[in-house]
Amino acid sequence: MLRDSLLDALAVLLPVDCPACGSPARAGPCGGCRAELAEAGRPGRRTLGPAEHSLGVVTGAAYSGVVRRLVLALKDEGRVGAAPPLAVLLRPALRLALREEPAVLVGPPGSYGRRLRRGYDPVDLIVRAAGGRPARPLRRARHSLDQVGLGRSDRLGNLDGAFRARRPLVDSPPILLVDDVVTSGATLLEMRRAVEAAGGRVRGAVAVAGTPLRAEAGLPGDSPRSPMILRMNTR
Repeated sequence: MLRDSLLDALAVLLPVDCPACGSPARAGPCGGCRAELAEAGRPGRRTLGPAEHSLGVVTGAAYSGVVRRLVLALKDEGRVGAAPPLAVLLRPALRLALREEPAVLVGPPGSYGRRLRRGYDPVDLIVRAAGGRPARPLRRARHSLDQVGLGRSDRLGNLDGAFRARRPLVDSPPILLVDDVVTSGATLLEMRRAVEAAGGRVRGAVAVAGTPLRAEAGLPGDSPRSPMILRMNTR
């Protein structure tokens, strides 16, 4: 009751709106977007790369509707309040990928310019909101174009050799790669290449959402509202 009253008072003094649709909301997404988000949460799996060296990815939802709006709000509009609802989708994907085994969570190395403009890293915010501690063993080795608007082959070529490990990873615990959206998989595949080039071992990958370019197998019984059990090595 007290919390509700405080939120109502703050909404009058500091009007807020839904990060997904812009309608009035006290905190986070509005009721309609919350309902849509609950329906959108459907973990799935996809495989990247050649069959002889494939990378399994667990996604939290399809990249469409409210999920897409929240991702864009976080990445392009400075709406950091979009991170917690996206974390709700990431948690089940993390739980499925980790299976209670420890792993280091590693996100993509963003460009210095984007981080400076935003003041934060979107994937870091989502991972932290999901209860994890992202590590940053990778860095940018060269400039690359924005992936938006590029075809699959151009995406792969654009990021080829773009990442490098800051240090040898031979003694690192297993690594779980994390991204916000998987489309062609170019970012995750380049992250894996950089980790393995430094002697590290990649257990798999997770993403908040995946573009519906190929059918994903739904995983019955998994819901963004399910409890998450994680044992993560946070070194």
